[in-house]
Amino acid sequence: MKVIFLQDVRNVGRKGEIKEVADGYARNFLIAKRLASPATAKNVNEAEKKIDTADKRANEFRNKLELINEEKISLALRTGKKGEIYGSITREDIEKELDKKGLKGVEIRLPKPIREIGEHKVELSIGKGVTGKINISITPTE
Repeated sequence: MKVIFLQDVRNVGRKGEIKEVADGYARNFLIAKRLASPATAKNVNEAEKKIDTADKRANEFRNKLELINEEKISLALRTGKKGEIYGSITREDIEKELDKKGLKGVEIRLPKPIREIGEHKVELSIGKGVTGKINISITPTE
């Protein structure tokens, strides 16, 4: 039986994928637990539309990343007279700046807050393996 996966199922299929599986497995497990639906013409069309919108969103994300990298994001970090650093740049600070640039709903992968002056690369993700990197310039202010 052909099914469309509604969620990722480990070692079987990924969300949006259409696959042939055993009839009993499809009816008794995948469809019963709402992990998949039968691959009817209507369901296939809906799945293809979702895939198309996800592809468009990924392309828009990549285009916006290119534009943002050309402009460069600059954030200020408070410093003392002798160069000592007060505070840090967090995910929230970067998120606010990206919102101003028109990039919303993005996961910022920052293992720890930035506490150094200079150029830093930060990884962004919108899910489904679509990632990108932006350059952030941290400048000192007194």
